[in-house]
Amino acid sequence: MWSVYEHSSEAPGDPKNEGKEMTGEQEEGKGTKHQPTSPGALAGEVFHVNGKSHCQVALCAENWGTPPSALAIIENVNVLACYASICQQNGIMPIMESEILPDGDYDLKHCQYVTKKVLAAVYKALSDHHIYLEGTLLKPNMITLGHACTHKYSHEEIAMATVTALHGTVPPTVTGITFPSGGQSEEEASINLNAINKCPLLKPWALTFSYGQALQASALKAWGGKKENLKAAQEG
Repeated sequence: MWSVYEHSSEAPGDPKNEGKEMTGEQEEGKGTKHQPTSPGALAGEVFHVNGKSHCQVALCAENWGTPPSALAIIENVNVLACYASICQQNGIMPIMESEILPDGDYDLKHCQYVTKKVLAAVYKALSDHHIYLEGTLLKPNMITLGHACTHKYSHEEIAMATVTALHGTVPPTVTGITFPSGGQSEEEASINLNAINKCPLLKPWALTFSYGQALQASALKAWGGKKENLKAAQEG
């Protein structure tokens, strides 16, 4: 089971679009109409990021007891590569969101294995489409447990597993890596990100956050959809 969510380009003053769900086959069919830009043409260009766009690919690390199929991975990463090519042809920096969902009971080792497999396929597809990696951002999942996993790991173990996975798959020319919260609380996601930045392994990329749910979770919980809780949510 897999799905692709493409979000429209967002530039200052433009209304934000929620995006639409589509299959990889449909989007890849659209993407093949666009010719990839050659690296030579892009090497002399400067990407003015006055607009941004990102495409999300979400895969389950385990679906009915098995990891994502090779076909599912290939279809998803080709969507990302076509999207990146279209963005760069129009001077927009693509944010490549390749996320392993926290559904299931998989452990840290299994999440790392699937994440490395997917990221390796992502950068193979980007190379095949002649994407200028210096003009991209990666938004991957941290290496964490499935929500149903009962085993506990330290933040340092999560950080080491995450940086190790990135080391073997993400080229050092990538501008930066921005982590989503991936279903973690704001505190847990922030502690893990801090541990990732403190990890003693070499980290050639800028590592930061791109949280949505984690920054809003406590406020939304305090609000609860009730008007009388609005002030408490704003001040919390």
